[in-house]
Parts: sequence; structure tokens; C-alpha cells
Amino acid sequence: MAFLVLEPAGRAGMNPLGCLLGHALTGDAHHITAPHPDGEGLARAIRAALADAGIGPELIGYVNGHGTGTRANDIAELWALASVFDVRPPVSSTKSQTGHTLGASGALEAAVTVLALRHHTLPGDPALALGGLLASAVGDGRDIADGPARSAPGSARHAPRSARLAPGPARPAPGLEYALSTSVGFGGQNAALVFGAVAPGGRAYPDGGEVLITGAGVVHPWATGRAAFLAALRTAGPAIPEAEVADAELAPYIPAADWPRLDPFGRLVTVAARLAEADAGPGTRFDPARIGLVLATASGPVSTHHAMAELHTQGLAPSPLLAPNAVAGVHAGHAAVALNARCPTVVLSAGDASGLLALGQAADLVRAGRADVVYVIAADEAAPALRAGFAHHGLLAKEAGRPYDMDADGGVLTPSGVALVPPAGLTHERPPWPSWGRERALNGACY
Repeated sequence: MAFLVLEPAGRAGMNPLGCLLGHALTGDAHHITAPHPDGEGLARAIRAALADAGIGPELIGYVNGHGTGTRANDIAELWALASVFDVRPPVSSTKSQTGHTLGASGALEAAVTVLALRHHTLPGDPALALGGLLASAVGDGRDIADGPARSAPGSARHAPRSARLAPGPARPAPGLEYALSTSVGFGGQNAALVFGAVAPGGRAYPDGGEVLITGAGVVHPWATGRAAFLAALRTAGPAIPEAEVADAELAPYIPAADWPRLDPFGRLVTVAARLAEADAGPGTRFDPARIGLVLATASGPVSTHHAMAELHTQGLAPSPLLAPNAVAGVHAGHAAVALNARCPTVVLSAGDASGLLALGQAADLVRAGRADVVYVIAADEAAPALRAGFAHHGLLAKEAGRPYDMDADGGVLTPSGVALVPPAGLTHERPPWPSWGRERALNGACY
């Protein structure tokens, strides 16, 4: 794991390790597990992070790359770097030494990048010194593919020019002042952070105004769709255990070819997104590169995790359809593809508070001008394994949930997916939903 502490710049007596100057998130909306072949989404993230930091690419002295060691990912990443940089910074991947720490990798690599700035040292990449496709192309650190030109982005034959790898041990870099760290995730998520060795000057961040909610999609055992759910809410009795969302309610919103690729959690997410898009109406048709998505979940794809555990106990491997769905970001990716959302794609998990945190994150993205519209999707299954766990600890009602009743015997778990659409500066014929309150922006952050 990695643990980082961020504070606003300027506190008296602080001695920061480094400063976070800019950041950006984008989505590919291309494929669930494969990157865009020319790294187009990651390139957009890098450019946006540099713009947020207020510096040009020529000032970046080191790139801590995602560098998983898989051919398609690495080549796509290097093409992204090639499209951004004319000045060619050294590149290395911390994963060659730490391994792939999955969700912790971005934070771990950010820490390495900050320490590289603090100690004016270029982290090495021992694995590159062992040789291989990319290492043989750079040799002593010269330009990647310094020789045969490749015909088009995405070609698997050659890596691009315009980046230098840093094989072998770490080495001093006395003039290192700015560095970039990149991360890429299943579902097409791309993140880029720009760090500096010194604190930024005073910067004004957009405070924005009201962020309106103009559409909502609801998937619930009672009803599917906002209007139907509100009607059911007015007449329905208490929630009952074992309630489920029927596949027949979801099927009309998912193409038949996509159905097998989606697990129960993914179906809730995707249908809620499509319902919200339809509910918001034609006024929310934005540039795909300006549409973001925040997915919130307490438990994620529980059914898939349980199915994979069952296969493991039997000594069997999961299918190519099942395995990717174990990663929560894949479900955000499915929704992003359905909505053609190519701006920030974020996944949050904070228990029962996940949905509200996602709304706050979306409001910040809109106010900061990072997106014109952000779909907020909150979803969870009530899988048998989850219900069994709650029941084992005496937390599941036997008949009906009775909140605030001192004699209640527990709560009721109900599968549901909800999506809201908060856009920026939208003129809409239908009166908008209530606005999300203002929040104060911080001027820079330091580690």
C-alpha cells in the first residue's frame, strides 16, 4: 500500500517533500481491458495535467510511467508520450522493482516521483537492463525505436520515438524540477499527475457556481426508471428481504451482444446510466471528450468475486468474460462506452457514504472546468454471499426493515443502481433538480 498526506500550500513551518501542481483524468471509451492503441486518452490526460499545472511539456525532466510490462499497454503508453513531448524526458517504471500493486500502484509511484524530485535523482529501471523489445531499442538510453520507423499508431512492431527509457540503476539529476506520473486502469481510465520540487505561486482556481442535476435513472426491485420509481415509492410498503431486480427489467437497455460481458453489478451500473441519459433529454448532448463519469459502490462486483473464489477452490481458472469484471473500474468502463464518455472516469468506495462523495467529486469536476457533464452512478448488488454475511452477524432483517425502531432485528439489503446527471451551464426546458452546494477550492497542494 502507499499512504500520502496532502496539505494546502503555504502553511507556516511546513517542509514539503514536493508539490502537486496539476492533475487530470480521462477515459478512452474504447475497450474494457485493452488501451487505445495510440494512447490517445492518456495523451489527453497528460496535456490536461500540464495545462492544469501551468507548464509546458519541455519542463518535464522525468516520467514515472505506468509500465506494466505488457506489450500492448507499454507501447500505447509510449505512443502517448511521443505525441506530447518534443523534448524527450527519461522514462522508467517503478513496477520493475515493486511489481504491480494494482490499486496502490498509482499512489506508490506518485511517492517515488516526489522523492525523485526531492533527491534530484532519476529512478532507474533494472528490468530494462536485462534486455527485451523496448530495452533493446533504447540500449544506453537513446530514443526509443531509434532506427526503423513505424507506420501508424497502435502498431505492435515498434515502440514510438520521443521518449527515453532509463535502464539500469538510478542516477543523479541535479536540474530535475518537474516530473510526471501516469497510471492507466481497466475500463479505459487514464490519470496523470504533474509534480514540482518547489511550491507553486498563488493560483486562482475556478470557484464555479451552482451545479444542477438534470436527469436521474433508477434501477430497483420496485421499478425501473425515475417516474416509475417515484410512483412506486408513493404506494409501496416496507422493503422486504430477498427482493431482486428481474433480468427482464434490465434487458431492454442492454444490447444482446453485451449482456454476457456484464455481471449483475455491471448490468445495474449500465442500465442506470442509460436511464439517466434518457431522462436528461437532448439538452445534455455534449462533446464526448467533455463527458465524465463517477461510479460509487460500497461492495462492488460481489457476485463475480464469489464466483472466482468458487472456481479457485475447484482448481479452475475464470473465463475471459468473468475475470475482468472483478475490477470495479471495468464497470465504469462499460458505462463510459455506453455513454461515449471520454472525460474523467472515477471509481469511489467509502461504504454507505460512497454515493454522496461521488456527487461531491462530480460537482468539483464541473466547477473546475474539467468536464461539461458528469454522470454520477451509485450501485450495489445484494448478492447471496453478501446477504449471508450480514445474516451471520445478525444484521439482516427476517421480515422487513424498520429504521429507528428499537425492536428491529436488522436491515434489508436491496440491489439498486442510481445515476444522476450534473452538467455545467446547461439550459434545459425542464426545471432542473436541486443544485449541489458550493465548496471552497484549495490553491495548490503539497506532500
